[in-house]
Amino acid sequence: MKSLYILLVAIAVCTVSCRTKEGAPGPSGESTLTQQGTISGSLAYVDYQGNPISVPFSYSYFASLAGNKFSYDENGKKNYLVQLFRRDLKDNNNYIGFYNLLGYNVNNQFNAPSSGDFDFSLVKIINNNLFEFNAYFYSTNTTTLSTYTITNYNLNATTGRLTFDFEIVFDPNSIDDSVRYNYEVVAIVTGKVDVILNRTPLYSVSQ
Repeated sequence: MKSLYILLVAIAVCTVSCRTKEGAPGPSGESTLTQQGTISGSLAYVDYQGNPISVPFSYSYFASLAGNKFSYDENGKKNYLVQLFRRDLKDNNNYIGFYNLLGYNVNNQFNAPSSGDFDFSLVKIINNNLFEFNAYFYSTNTTTLSTYTITNYNLNATTGRLTFDFEIVFDPNSIDDSVRYNYEVVAIVTGKVDVILNRTPLYSVSQ
């Protein structure tokens, strides 16, 4: 009988151990998310009553390589591409994305991006009210008043570490979905990127 009890305990321990190795759900059940650095900052906007409000954010997680990679032209060493996405651990409606960041690499010195696409979303309870914000724009779209500024840009091709400060100004026409927002003024997202990117195979474009 004692041997049977020991056997049952061993089976139970093995079962729990196997489940853990397969990827037991984390605090939010998002066992597939990866953390390699953080994008943090704040959203400045004016609510529907004309009150200026600043909302902080900090996003650290991504689900796939598509949102965490860089590559560059090793032959001519003239061009590079960055794809960067981070989201909140518990709510996938809270995220920021920098897509198709294109720039020049001269002698392994990566200049700040000359173009890119920018996506930002934030859902939060503010003063007991639901606030929803989502906006995006393409820097090659000349019909929008949206702008971006990237400073202190540093991409290390050896370690994959990328750091920079940014300011993204969203034209009201670039705001896709919002609650309790004033559509007559711009929204401004400012912050800092400090992440580790995965390097992908050779990438080459003509600019």
